[in-house]
Formats: sequence, structure tokens, C-alpha cells
Amino acid sequence: MPFRQPTGPPMSAPPDLQSLLNPRSVAIVGATPDVRRPGGRPLPFLKFYGYEGAIYPVNPRHEAIDDVTCYPDVGSLPETADMAVISVPAKGVLQAVADCHEAGIRAMTIYTSGFAEMGGEGADMETELKALAAEAGSIVCGPNCQGVANFNDRMCAYFASTLGKQDMPPGALGFVSQSGLFGGMMAAECQARGLGLGYLVSTGNEAVLDFSDVLAYMVTDPRIRVAAGYLEGARDGDKLRRAAEIAREHGKPIVLIKVGRTEEGAKAAASHTGSMTGSYDVYRAAFAQWGIIEVDTIEELFDVVEAFALGAAPEKPIEGPGDRVGVLTNSGGIGVFTSDKTREVGLRLGELSPETSAAIKANLPEFGSPRNPVDITLQAFTDPDGVGDHIRHILADDGIDGALAFFGVQMLNIEELAAQLATNARDAGKPLVVGWGQGDPRGLDLLRQLRVPIYGDALRALRVLAALLQHGRSLGRAEAPIPVPGEAAEAAAGLLHATAAAGGGPVLSEHAAKAVLEAAGIPVTRSAVATSAEMVVEEAATIGYPVALKIESPDIQHKTEAGGVALGLGSADEVRSAFERVTRSAAAYAPDAGIEGVGVHEMVAHAVELIVGIKRDPVFGPVVLLGTGGVMVEVLRDAVLRIAPIGEAAAEAMVRELKSYPILAGARGRPKADIGALVEVLCKVSELAVAAEDLTELDINPLMVLREGESAKAADALIALDTAGAAASHN
Repeated sequence: MPFRQPTGPPMSAPPDLQSLLNPRSVAIVGATPDVRRPGGRPLPFLKFYGYEGAIYPVNPRHEAIDDVTCYPDVGSLPETADMAVISVPAKGVLQAVADCHEAGIRAMTIYTSGFAEMGGEGADMETELKALAAEAGSIVCGPNCQGVANFNDRMCAYFASTLGKQDMPPGALGFVSQSGLFGGMMAAECQARGLGLGYLVSTGNEAVLDFSDVLAYMVTDPRIRVAAGYLEGARDGDKLRRAAEIAREHGKPIVLIKVGRTEEGAKAAASHTGSMTGSYDVYRAAFAQWGIIEVDTIEELFDVVEAFALGAAPEKPIEGPGDRVGVLTNSGGIGVFTSDKTREVGLRLGELSPETSAAIKANLPEFGSPRNPVDITLQAFTDPDGVGDHIRHILADDGIDGALAFFGVQMLNIEELAAQLATNARDAGKPLVVGWGQGDPRGLDLLRQLRVPIYGDALRALRVLAALLQHGRSLGRAEAPIPVPGEAAEAAAGLLHATAAAGGGPVLSEHAAKAVLEAAGIPVTRSAVATSAEMVVEEAATIGYPVALKIESPDIQHKTEAGGVALGLGSADEVRSAFERVTRSAAAYAPDAGIEGVGVHEMVAHAVELIVGIKRDPVFGPVVLLGTGGVMVEVLRDAVLRIAPIGEAAAEAMVRELKSYPILAGARGRPKADIGALVEVLCKVSELAVAAEDLTELDINPLMVLREGESAKAADALIALDTAGAAASHN
């Protein structure tokens, strides 16, 4: 398979946001002395944070605001401002943007709402705003956003009230949100935890600048350890992929909470910011594929970003499984609890080596346990140095990737214990997360000050540890070359377009679809189309009994429901009778359907039935699906997704992730299936989807995976495409 190296992705570089997020001067268009209004916040906030650049309020109604000279328009400023905050009524925004362009200002933050999120005239104004920005080459954050802030450089143009009440210290976290209020919540939580914040960006409607642009910029800042965000829907899947690649190049994690997972949530998101939300299953696949860490709750988001911001991530890429944890606790009950919960969060208890267990046992109370989970009973109350030794041994074990230390009701030796935990975590270079159940609250503050993540219960701590280890595994993955379509895929795409143009419909018949697959190098079952009972008998004899008959019509996609399928036919009489039956049933089921004949198909025995398909997602493009096929596809719901293009490594991983993988691998004495052939089919389907950009759907169901060395064959296929796109490509 041909490959393209990932160093030159076919997309433009992310925009440089220096003038937006670290401007040398800020103009405030629509400035007001009323701090209850959004336009009244930037000036006092910038002064509160000690912003060192020039501040230019703009409002013809005022000569000065808060002792700062106010200008009638941006054309009157003594210099060209790097960035303008626009807080004027919606109908005045376009003129304000045009005025900024005329004054040479190319970065803007627009607070004003009333655009695409409202539909109608608002959507039309947003379209015009995009055109203005594109013509001038300007960067626009918003509209309908709460602004931008860069606390590392003391610039705050974000109007959330919490930012004006308490100082936000600089920090290693960059946060971008498609909800302005959620950004304010993150800021308040950082203040409550004593955690600094680097960037805070509310993207609003994303008319120009989008969520992924901000992520990509933040991870390149050496002061930022982790980029995080609240995501309703990505507008450009390629941009999100590129942001994830850049983060990985810089060794930075991206942590997201994705909302709009359900149909109801997606509708709410659309009315909120006008965002586009696709299938949540596809988002999950993209996150896992690109190394993005997804969290499920707001509390988990705060917990995980805190751990990364404290610097608790693995110091080097994790090779091997990367999910083996060691647990130390002063409670046998907590040991049992964590044993249960490790699997729930995607981890497993590692097995300590005999040497490690012996070293722990040598300095363990009589009723303690040196096996994982290690139970130290009451040792932490009297011997913090001994506890430190235990942690050191656990973290040094080659069978352990990270550790959880949980202390229940710890009231003594707090300082000594905290010092031991911090020192051994730092020296080991592996993540250590601490659980602190109902103990002296000073332990929480002490360990955070020593840059050790600590949480009030074991499950929270385990979820954080899972995120830290996921990031380490992501860094350890080899950079895979990106496959591009080969000659066979290009030829199949050409045949697809020609067939669609000749047929004039968006859905190919099964026979035509299998011809396209065969051209792409995907094996198919032997078949032929017959238009009479005599032809059916002749074709069946040529193919060899037993055979299957299936109605051949691009208008009937569910042939079984239409009574258009007959299986296991072993003689000429059975074939002749079945021909009459399926044609009659199909005609009754869909009287207006175009019937091209009846397909005569080879029957394949001793095979595992799977489904392989492509669905073109509105955000991420072609998505490859692999799942349990045949009649069980809807029942078992055993499916794995990847964003195309994929190579052999990704295809092999898909196969291993199937719940039915043990069947393919030869469980319980079954013959092993031809997994290599299955991997090859997945790769060729991916190539075809990339080569034929107008292919909207492809289903091979079932794909008959034969015994090892005997290949795999597509027994049935459906292909649908955008006929307008196909005609354009063909011409």
C-alpha cells in the first residue's frame, strides 16, 4: 500500500494567534463605564491584571472612561491596535469590523450575540462577517463569545464577572470553550484549587476562528503543560486531527469534555452557538485514534487538567500495555474497591515481581499484605519513611506503569508523608496519584503544593491515573505513515463514477457494487445477474451448487424484508421455484422499484460473518466500520470505528477490539480465521473511500472471513454516493 509521510498534511497551517492572545495594544469598541455590561468589563479587567500594553476605549459618547482617554472611532487611535474587542449591538458589528479593517486592525474578539445561533437575519449577518474577515485576512473570535484571556501575560479581555473579583495567577493550563459560562466555571475552579491558568478562550459561534485553531496554538506555548476544552461540535475534523498531531509533537495532552452526545443534546448545542454536531460514536473514535483524552463529567475534567497542570504526566513515552497500576492503601476494603474499579476505568492491577513483594514485606506490619494491592494497615501513622520505601519499590517495578496511594483518615505525620510521596514520585518518573479519604485536610494542600495530584476518593484518583497513563501510551505510539489511494482504488473510483453516471441513481445495484469492490482489489463471491428462470438455472450450474438468489434492484436495499432472498438452493428445480418467488415478493413489496433481474450468488461455508463499511460523516469525512455482520449486526452491536485513511496497524487494532475477536482468533477449538485478509480488506475499503470523495456510504454485509490462508469474500454490498459529485468527477 502506498503511504504519505505525516510530516506534510494536506491542510493549511493553524493561524498565528499572537495578535489575538498576546496583543501589544487593545482597542475596546463599544466601551462603557457601566461594568454591569460586557462592554464595561475589558478596561477594568485589563487594569486589574496589570496589562502592560496600551488600552484604547472607543465610544463617541465619552471623552474618558476610568481615567483612560476614550476615542470616537478606531480611525482616531494614536496607533494601530493589535486587537479590538467589539461590544456593540448586532446590527452595528459588521460596520465595526469594517472600520477595524480600514484602521489596520486584523484581530478581533466579538462579544455580541444575535448571529447564526438565532437563524434568519442573524445567520445572514454571520455569513457576511465571514466574507469580510476572509477578504481582509483577519482573525475573529466569536461572535457570541465571552472573550479571550492570557493570564501568563496578564491580558484579560474576557467578561466573566468572576475574573474581576479575584486574581487569576498564571498557570500551565490552556482552556478553550464553546460555552462562555463554562469557561468562567473553569476559571472559578482554578481559583478554588489554587491552580494557575494560562489561556482562557471562549470561541462562541466560530465564524472565523474555531476551537481547534485555539488548541493548536496553545500547545505550542512552552509555558502550557495541558490544553483542555468544552466541545459541543467540531466544525472541521481535519483541523482537530492537526491540533492533536501538533499537541503530540510537543508532548502535550489535550483533554476534552464532549457534550451534545445525544440527539437532544445535539439540538441544544445547535441552538446554543450554532455549532455542528456529528455522531458521538465517531467523535469517540476520533478521540481514541488521535490520542485526545475524553472525560465524562465536569468534576473529572477539573481533576484531570489539574493533574496535568501539576506536571504529573509520565516523563517519557510508555512502551508496552501502559495500563498496569500498583495500589498502596491503609485499608483492605479500599484495596478491594480499587481492584473492582481499575477495570471500570480501563486499567488493571499489575503483578508485582517476587523481588518487589519481598522488599515490601521486609518492612511491613505483621497483618499487612505485600501483594498488589499492597495493604500497609496502620504503618502510615507511625512510619512515613517506611511508606515512602513501599511507594519507591512499587514505582520501580517493571510491571507497574503508575500507582495509586490511598490513605483513609490519615491524621498523623502529614508533612513527612507528603514529602515521601512527592520525592519518590519525582524520582521514579512514573505517575503517582493520591487518594485522601477524610484525613487531615492539610494533606490536600501540602501535596498539591508539592505537585502531587490528590483527590478525595479512590475512584476520582483512578480516573485521573487512567488519563495520565493514556497520555503516556499515546506518546509511545510510533508515528504511522498516512496511506494514500493506490492505482486499484483510483480505478475503482473511476468505475464507480462511470456506473453512477450511466445509471443515473445514487445507489448502485449489488452486482455493480461488487464490481467496484473487485476493481479495488477486494475479493467478492462469484455471482451473475439473470433475467429469466432459464438463465438463473444456467448461472447456478456455472457457479456451482448450493447458491443464493437475491433480487437485483438499487431501489430495494433491505432485500430480506422484501422477500427477495433465497438461500441454500441445491438443485435446478429449487432455483427455478425460488426465482419466481423472489421476483413476485419484491414486486409486491416495492411496485415502483426498478428490477434489473435476480442475482445468483456463490454460497460460502465455514466463515465468520462480519460487516465492513464506510459512512461519510459531516465533520470527519469517511469513517471505516468493522463489526459483527449478517443478521446479528443490529442485535450484538459489536462494532469498531476509525477515521479514514487507516493503515495496517490501525486495521489490526480494529480487529482486536471486536468483542467477537476470540472467534476470529480460534477460541475453543474453532479454526483460526484469515485475519490478514480481513486487515487487507479494511485497508482497501479505506483507500476507496479516500479516492472516491463523493462516496457517501458503503456496506459489505456480510464479509465472509474464511479460514486462515483462504482469504475473505464480500457476499453482499451496497454503495451510495452523491450523484452530483460523481457527475462532476466523471466529467
